[in-house]
Amino acid sequence: MPSLTIRWRRVLLAGGAVALLAVLFGAARTALHAHRMVNPPRVPVVGSFEGAREVTLRTSDGLTLRADFIPSKNGAAILLGHGMEQNRRALAFEAKTLAARGYGVLMLDWRGAGESEGGRPTWGADEVRDVRAALDFLGAQPGVDPARLGALGFSMGGSAIIKEAADDPRLRAFVIEGTPGSLAQEIHFEFGHWGVFSRTVARWVFECEGIRVAEVNPVDHVCQLAPRPILFWMGAEDAPHDSLLAMTRSACGPSRTVWMHGAGHGGYAQLDAPGYARELTEFFTAALGG
Repeated sequence: MPSLTIRWRRVLLAGGAVALLAVLFGAARTALHAHRMVNPPRVPVVGSFEGAREVTLRTSDGLTLRADFIPSKNGAAILLGHGMEQNRRALAFEAKTLAARGYGVLMLDWRGAGESEGGRPTWGADEVRDVRAALDFLGAQPGVDPARLGALGFSMGGSAIIKEAADDPRLRAFVIEGTPGSLAQEIHFEFGHWGVFSRTVARWVFECEGIRVAEVNPVDHVCQLAPRPILFWMGAEDAPHDSLLAMTRSACGPSRTVWMHGAGHGGYAQLDAPGYARELTEFFTAALGG
């Protein structure tokens, strides 16, 4: 009969093996989830957009981007930047609303999304080049005053627009929707249930996939948009709430924040289309004229 000491050794070894398997399982599950976040599926662009013509843009690093462009009737133009796991048609309501008031509208597929070239989105880090190409395009269009350019960015789209606009004065007004303060904060929220270990594994996956987490930090650039006006549009049920709140509090120039009750991450027009449309058009009319 095994001695008591041997029995306890076996128990400890079995317990250690179970604990190790649990850690490995948790790491694998975290890594898989992070990999899916880094490599979202492309959402196909279907059909055409009434009143728009399809155009192509070329980025400074050689990618071809696809977009829909609605010519301006009032001299001003707006860039629309969608979020992850979307394409340029995700902001169709916003495009129709602004075009109806005479604004030119450029609905852009970010790199790695929709019909644009590129392997995968970079959460706003490399999409700054896409913003730059979009502004080059808009500023060269007949009937568009280069001093009257604005942008609306949802989630990742807002991140790319803020980062580029911090050093690019061509954008004169911004609507920032559902954009978290940084990718690091988003990883912390998404993987925080397993503590530091889970967050470390997730961040390691992002970095190994080529996503420069530290560079996706729009909250650190918001102040540089001043004195240009910002309308922050956030879902009251969106998360991480602290990260969204930090974004709205970082503005150094004129800004206004709308916390839309009942809204999560997007879907604003479904909750109150007339009110949402009115806020957008009033903001851009005050900032850019109309």
